[in-house]
Amino acid sequence: MNKITTFRGEYHFLSNFYQHPFTYKGLVYPNAEAAFQAQKCSSDADRIKYTLQKNPVRAKQMGKKEPNLPKNWDEISYDIMMDILRAKFAVPELAEMLEATGDARLEEGNHWHDNRWGNCTCEKCSTKEGENWLGKILMHIRHTNRTKYMHIENLEKITSHLNIPALIALAARPCVGKTTIAMNIAIYEAEHYNKNVVYFSFEMSEKQAYVKYNIQDKSSIHIIDDIPLTVSQMKEKLQSLGNIDLVIIDYLELIQSESEEKNRVHQFMDIGSALKKLSQELNVPIVILSQLSRGIDNRTDRHPILQDFREDLGIEQFVDTVMFLYRDSYPKFNEPSYYHFDNTIECIIAKNRYGEIGTIPLNCQLDFKVLQSNNEV
Repeated sequence: MNKITTFRGEYHFLSNFYQHPFTYKGLVYPNAEAAFQAQKCSSDADRIKYTLQKNPVRAKQMGKKEPNLPKNWDEISYDIMMDILRAKFAVPELAEMLEATGDARLEEGNHWHDNRWGNCTCEKCSTKEGENWLGKILMHIRHTNRTKYMHIENLEKITSHLNIPALIALAARPCVGKTTIAMNIAIYEAEHYNKNVVYFSFEMSEKQAYVKYNIQDKSSIHIIDDIPLTVSQMKEKLQSLGNIDLVIIDYLELIQSESEEKNRVHQFMDIGSALKKLSQELNVPIVILSQLSRGIDNRTDRHPILQDFREDLGIEQFVDTVMFLYRDSYPKFNEPSYYHFDNTIECIIAKNRYGEIGTIPLNCQLDFKVLQSNNEV
């Protein structure tokens, strides 16, 4: 298998230091490093200075001095970087450049002893292999841009939980299939029951989603890709659309807080309460996607449990139903099995105020598709 082991020269675009503006959570950053360091701040007002910092080295130095660094930064930094690079490579020309790397293993070789995000090749570190977090994230994004599920058996057993006003969490670790399952739910409900579905897509543009999931009936599936949005802003958009039967939000962590003054825990509690109230007011089920803590990856049994939600979210307290997605053959980045998943995904109903709990096996038929980049998306 080919390797790209330096993010310089023709592959400099893979580096977080690469200069190319992109939007993340409503702010335009000059490079991924500035966006990443800005997330150590507690408010957008504090993050503004990073949008003006074109020097990634200086941005990194600034980040080291941030006084309000989240206590669980080591736990959440991987997922934050994943979110940021998804936003970066949502830019069509960058997505095309990433796709052009083919199936090469991506690995940022370095000499500054960074064996977490890359792989240090100095004499001192030569006896151990780096974790290569950055490369793994890039390979994951490259792969998900190519893949969709064509058919999912037993999907109706999930959608049967979407018939009453309720707040439903659909959660998993990255690369399991949250967005794909959620999109298929939207398509299934629209096609089989003529439901009007609104899908808030905070990671993928409207055009990208319509192409990737081959959505033909755009009148029944409304994709809203405005970011960032508060719950009250989402409410306004929903009310302007009129009759709505199902709302899907992809995903919880990207919802904008109504108050930047509160800490993140209280912000999410407010968001959860507002979403639950919105479900009752509009008389519709709301499905919110969410990521699980990385701690699950360190267990022998990686079936998700309620305690696997990130502590700062408190999501299990305010939702009515919790659905976890789990795949036994958990993908390992850029190994042969990475491109040949087990086609069975378990949907684990771990909490249900209005019915039974249990496990629903989903048989997924995979279709690998390379997007045609600029002209189609």
